[in-house]
Amino acid sequence: MKETDYFVAWLLYFVCALVGGAIAGGIAGGIIGAVLGLMRTEPQLIRVAGRIVGFLSAIPISYLCFRLIVAQFVVKKVVAQTDVPPTALP
Repeated sequence: MKETDYFVAWLLYFVCALVGGAIAGGIAGGIIGAVLGLMRTEPQLIRVAGRIVGFLSAIPISYLCFRLIVAQFVVKKVVAQTDVPPTALP
């Protein structure tokens, strides 16, 4: 594999995680903001809770993007370069 292969995989991961995390974080933050707003919570608490929930909801998106990108762009090329067939992990 060349360095450009790793760079392309990283760039795709970065864009996928950024966009997916922003969408998931925005939706989750908006939902928690609406719920807390309906409960007449202080605006400072709504902002803090929305940020925390938004960040936590973006973590699984980042992980899924990482798995997808690495499997598609790194692992396939590394396996193709070796003559040993891949084995299933337990």
